[in-house]
Amino acid sequence: MCEIMNYIFRSLHNSDRRLDVISRAIRKQQKFNNGVAVFSVLVTMNFFIGEIERREQAAKIKKLESKIEELKRDKGE
Repeated sequence: MCEIMNYIFRSLHNSDRRLDVISRAIRKQQKFNNGVAVFSVLVTMNFFIGEIERREQAAKIKKLESKIEELKRDKGE
């Protein structure tokens, strides 16, 4: 009877240790997943901000080109 009880408690202890290992692995995976989510949000924001800046820059260039053409016409070139 004592051996059976020892076996049961040993088995429970081993199961608890395995569950602890799994829990730690899941926590580490959650931290990693959160980091990846934050990184992907930042990359997406960076992409959109870059696109907005590119459009603004293209508009400024177009405006300057038209101004240059206007100045050329005024000078008679």
